[in-house]
Amino acid sequence: MQQGVTMKFHGILLFAALMVIGQLPLLSATGWKEVKEQIFTPHCLTCHDVNKGAASRQSAPANVNFNTFVLATLSDNEDRAWLRVTAGTMPPTGGLSQTLRDLINDWKTGGYLDSPPTAAAGASQTVISGNTVTLDGSGSADVDLDTLSYGWTQTAGTSVTFSSNTAAKPTFTAPTVATETTLTFILTVTVSDGDSSLNTATSTVAVTVLPPGSTLPASTTTSTTSSPAASSGATASGAPPPAGGGGGGCWLENP
Repeated sequence: MQQGVTMKFHGILLFAALMVIGQLPLLSATGWKEVKEQIFTPHCLTCHDVNKGAASRQSAPANVNFNTFVLATLSDNEDRAWLRVTAGTMPPTGGLSQTLRDLINDWKTGGYLDSPPTAAAGASQTVISGNTVTLDGSGSADVDLDTLSYGWTQTAGTSVTFSSNTAAKPTFTAPTVATETTLTFILTVTVSDGDSSLNTATSTVAVTVLPPGSTLPASTTTSTTSSPAASSGATASGAPPPAGGGGGGCWLENP
């Protein structure tokens, strides 16, 4: 028993040492949002834009586009983009910086992760009993501008009834309370964009309700928190195809 414990302890030390000296890969946090904003939008959509006609695509294949995560990961497009960018042949006007090459390499290493939407439940509020309260989740967003679905849930305080718990800006009547009471709500936003493991995010907001006849403080709003869903993604799909052909030398007409 003692020998087994000792070997396990030594194994943990070896693992930690390898992590420190870089012999074991660290988990990548790079998602679609970073890659889209720093690589595809400024450097690739000149040609690979689903909204462009053949005349303005500079020979880029019609089915190779990087406007959204779904399009970018269609038919191994992500692998080909990784190959071209890291090889310095995409875009054809000149290779990208080493920082951007490292960024897309991290995206591949992590399994080509999508990015969750951003949930924003609005500012916290202080209100008087009986007043109408409006929660505001309209600041929520998705990097691909996909349509968001909203879901509001009350997690603390005197129960209230929403005008709609699936609206971006639902209302309710502040309950009548004898002492200062805090109501807590969670907003969950959901998007359908091809990756069910990364399609939700949550944000929490608090509403403080004061007894009737109270005076509101000078400042009654504060910022709220936002939390994306846990990340997991698909594994990269095999070896990328060889370089060559199309798109001014940066793409393949026939993968």
